[in-house]
Amino acid sequence: MIAAVTGTRFGATIDQVVALEEWLMREKIEVLHHGDCVGVDATAAAKARLQGCRIICHPPVQTSDRAYVESDDTRGPLTYLARNRAMADEAKRLVALPRGFEEEERGGTWYTIRYARKRGYPVTVIWPDGRIEPPATLA
Repeated sequence: MIAAVTGTRFGATIDQVVALEEWLMREKIEVLHHGDCVGVDATAAAKARLQGCRIICHPPVQTSDRAYVESDDTRGPLTYLARNRAMADEAKRLVALPRGFEEEERGGTWYTIRYARKRGYPVTVIWPDGRIEPPATLA
């Protein structure tokens, strides 16, 4: 199974990290696409690597929050939003670890969730308390 991850540069909660590890195993994720930023991207890539996943990096053009995670393959750098669309389109499945419990109008995490849902891709949300919203295809 292939998935892309999106989340806040402020990092995941401990509950989110534990839930992500369980989700990666349960869903048998073999390839994980990440945006190579500090926070959720770097954590998710590290956890996926420990489970033997192939890691695909989609770095941003802007380097100030870049994590420089060791990956098996790296795509060309794109702006944040273009990169998020490219990851979602390539994986066709998204796992999101948002910072809070409310949808935000601005920000890359919620932009990517909305984009994936609009495209009809399964989206799993791992909330800050570790609760996992199961994959759902929403038009």
